Amino acid sequence: MPPPAEVTDPSHAPAVLHQLNEQRLRGLFCDVTLIAGDTKFPAHRSVLAASSPFFREALLASAPLPLPPVTGGSAPSPATTTAASSSSSSPPPASPHSSSPPRVLELPGVPAAAFSDVLNFIYSARLALPGGGGDGAAVAEIGALGRRLGISRLQGLGEGGDTWVPPAPTSMVTSDPTEDGLGAGPRTDGKWEATGSVPQHARFRILQTLALYVVRTQI
Repeated sequence: MPPPAEVTDPSHAPAVLHQLNEQRLRGLFCDVTLIAGDTKFPAHRSVLAASSPFFREALLASAPLPLPPVTGGSAPSPATTTAASSSSSSPPPASPHSSSPPRVLELPGVPAAAFSDVLNFIYSARLALPGGGGDGAAVAEIGALGRRLGISRLQGLGEGGDTWVPPAPTSMVTSDPTEDGLGAGPRTDGKWEATGSVPQHARFRILQTLALYVVRTQI
């Protein structure tokens, strides 16, 4: 048998993200500290940069990059944010290769509770909304922060009554072996295995076939 042309593992990406989150919670291999309110959050620059265009630009810049203002729309593009920062009185950002990346990144005006929820989402792709989605002010705060950071899945929270709940784990089954409700088919020992009760329409077809067979044998 020839070797497979490709090997895939759907569980690999979630497993890696889970391990990165475990490392963050234990303070392992963290290379940046985020400060929101009076709370410090250790994290990994690569994870932040992959999840947020703002974090990518901020971690590449040699000078502090301010968060975009709170708006009702989507977050501004990194190019716009960088251009606005360059036009201010601060010196223009240097090349990312000419200086060491920041090890501490302050987020002025960002509530610690909302940022904790957003950071947990970045590392787990899940978010338990405050009050089960009923705390409208807290949900709107998370949505506003999602827009400022450019995290697309969080940008709609707090707008139009979005009450998103964490996604349920998906099953790895890709097809239904019991189509038409007639069971799973023959087993390896030649016997048939049923998966449940036979639907009414299937019983009717079986009885109709048996009746025709009896009539034909008596003619």
